[in-house]
Amino acid sequence: MQWYLQQKLSGLMSRVAEAKTYKDWFWVAEEKSRLDLLAIQSEIELDTAEINAVFQKYALEQFGKLSSSIDKDTPVLVSKAMGVLMKLVRKLSPGFEQTGEAYAQKAMNRVSVYEFDIEQITGKADRSS
Repeated sequence: MQWYLQQKLSGLMSRVAEAKTYKDWFWVAEEKSRLDLLAIQSEIELDTAEINAVFQKYALEQFGKLSSSIDKDTPVLVSKAMGVLMKLVRKLSPGFEQTGEAYAQKAMNRVSVYEFDIEQITGKADRSS
């Protein structure tokens, strides 16, 4: 099993090197999770941290493009999602905050959530207009 997992990880790393779009990264994330699960179930140590580092670099480089993209086929970027969900629960279901929070937690467990702590964003503004 160790050999199999290493071979699959090697193939996945080749795909990571070629990943250019968020759709490529969705595929990588699914495959990585399968490998991680197999490794845990088999009690085999498998280091997939390099994939995380490469994805983080991609996400930070592409953040501006993703956050300004208006396309139904791109991922949705939500800032402070749980806070937003709880605000909706309080507004739409007063008195049911505890039930709403439990439901929101379950909903968040069914989606892919990436959290980035962005300390600084720099760039030049277009001052021509």
